[in-house]
Amino acid sequence: MVPFSLQDYLIRRHIIAESFSNGVTKELIEILFKAQKQVQDHIRNQKAGKMTKTTMQKINVEINSALKFISEEYTNKLNKAQIEMIKDEYNKLKKTLRGNLGKSVKESNYILPVKRIQAILATPSGGRFVQDYIKAHVNSLRTRIRTQLTIDIIESSSMEKTARNLRTQFDISRRGANLISRTSIMDASNRANEEVFKENTDIIKGYRYVATLDNRTTLICAGLDGKEVRLRENLPQPPLHPLCRSLIAPILFDDQFEGLKRIAVTNVERKKVKHRDGTTSTKFRNVSGKDVSASTNFSKFLERQPAKWQREYLGKTRYELYKDGKLSLQEMATNSKSFTIEELKKKVS
Repeated sequence: MVPFSLQDYLIRRHIIAESFSNGVTKELIEILFKAQKQVQDHIRNQKAGKMTKTTMQKINVEINSALKFISEEYTNKLNKAQIEMIKDEYNKLKKTLRGNLGKSVKESNYILPVKRIQAILATPSGGRFVQDYIKAHVNSLRTRIRTQLTIDIIESSSMEKTARNLRTQFDISRRGANLISRTSIMDASNRANEEVFKENTDIIKGYRYVATLDNRTTLICAGLDGKEVRLRENLPQPPLHPLCRSLIAPILFDDQFEGLKRIAVTNVERKKVKHRDGTTSTKFRNVSGKDVSASTNFSKFLERQPAKWQREYLGKTRYELYKDGKLSLQEMATNSKSFTIEELKKKVS
């Protein structure tokens, strides 16, 4: 029988959280689409034949209304989604620990009190609140819209062309919607787990930082992967950056790592897909992976990859510094940023 692995459980739950965030992203994109339609309809209803400064002033009122709608709806959707994630993760982790470790896990209510949920949401992650991400997202869209309208004035674009041009600016914001959704949901998942850890410190002897073994992991998290400490405060709280997929896994007193595995993604290829309308895209990917020892950290994982994989992951200059033994993976980033090429060259000069 394979022994219970808390790290493996948390990784699997994180994958589920990512899937949940995809659903939230779709809801945010629907909000964007409604706002886009609101502005486009308003533009098309203008009596002016071409875009002018006067017309722009009238349109700005509708744009501000649409952006306010996005901000408020995003806030409501994300707040509800985070609360749902926190409640679910807290409940499932407590039940899983109780079921596998029995009486060593403190018996208490499986429902996290509302006050503790509110306290979690009132604490910034990486120095930022979800509302900060939303504000930056909306302001970015506002700037792009104003820039596009200015171009349309200069080019004396028709109202129909102006309406079509704005679609591009809203489409760009879809990526931002995914960033906000993924980051906030993964943060909620991590925070819920932390609440359970705090309640059961007597069965925990240390903590381990766990990143994802693939080529999408940032240098920030790659350098931290596998780091073990005795005290929780000696590890940073993920997410450490937007779209961060890392987590903290407690090391239990009776943990048995021998024989346990973790998944490593060794190859990702773009998959060409033909759509019904005849167009093609490479949005989808073929992913190849394999099981490696649960004790394998990103540094060991990187060492075992072919030179081509290492070069593509690190980039030419970082790869040469790494290959020549001048810099280790851990020396290429801090807990908050990756060093630029210029900064790395200064480190080895």
